Amino acid sequence: MHFGFFEQLSPADADAFLQAFLEAEAAPTHDMLMAASADGLPTTFTPASISPVLLWVLPRLVTVPRPPDPAVPAWIRATPSYSPGLFDFAPESAAVLLRCAYFLGMSFVRTYGCLRWSVGDQRFAQKHMPVIVGFKHSLELPVLLVVENLFRRLIADHAPETTVSRAIDRWIAFVPA
Repeated sequence: MHFGFFEQLSPADADAFLQAFLEAEAAPTHDMLMAASADGLPTTFTPASISPVLLWVLPRLVTVPRPPDPAVPAWIRATPSYSPGLFDFAPESAAVLLRCAYFLGMSFVRTYGCLRWSVGDQRFAQKHMPVIVGFKHSLELPVLLVVENLFRRLIADHAPETTVSRAIDRWIAFVPA
């Protein structure tokens, strides 16, 4: 995730980015979901359909190795958890992550009337990113960050497939009753 890109945006630019994201990802996400549906998956824009779709996408993602960062202290580079995370998503896979983020966000917004799209609060790490707001405790769901982190865990950490459904369940728990 390129936090610097979002941090440098003005509030007006962040709003414009959000609108462009929502407009640009609608059609390609529809195409992705049509392919998933043809494979028998539920693509209903509901939280229950998120995990199956993301797990369907997983084997289609392509990663490219990234060299170790010499600015990272040697003791961190020597840990067993450092090396598996040294990858980026290939450009075509990065585009798929955008579609997955759109699908994640729209699934929550369409299911829960109290949620809506917004830009991340300037006080937090998700500053100016597309987020879903309306959760309890003023939490914001940074869809781009959550999707990338979920796929990174699944790939680098070989996390179980239940990782996705557990994450979705956590966010559902923060939806106001």
